[in-house]
Amino acid sequence: MGSGRDNSNYKHGGYGTRIYKTWAGMMQRCFNENAPKYKYYGGRGIYVEDVSWLDFIPFRDWALANGYSDNLTIDRIDNNRGYYPENCQWITNAENRSKEVRRRWGNQYGSGEYVESE
Repeated sequence: MGSGRDNSNYKHGGYGTRIYKTWAGMMQRCFNENAPKYKYYGGRGIYVEDVSWLDFIPFRDWALANGYSDNLTIDRIDNNRGYYPENCQWITNAENRSKEVRRRWGNQYGSGEYVESE
C-alpha cells in the first residue's frame, strides 16, 4: 500500500484544512446515520442538494468565491432546505448562535421550528 499522500483525499490539497473539515462535516450530518447530528439533518431530509458539492473541489471553489474565511461557519439561509449555493452563506459563530436563539424562541411560541445549528 502506498503512502497516505497517494490517497485521493490528498489530491486536491485540502485535506486537513478548515474548509475541508467544514465540507466533511456537512457530508457527515447529511449522509452518515451514525453521525451525532444526523437526526437534525439527513434524518429530517436535509441533504446536499447540489450534486457537484458531493465532491470537495466544487464546494471549495464556491466557498472561496462566496466569502469563505476560516473565522466563518456555513449557514443555511432556510433551515428547512438543504445545502446548495443559493441557500448557503458564511456567517460568524455569534451570528449563528443568534439565529439558533431566534429559532428556539420561535418554536417556544409557535412561530418557528427548532433546528440545531451547524
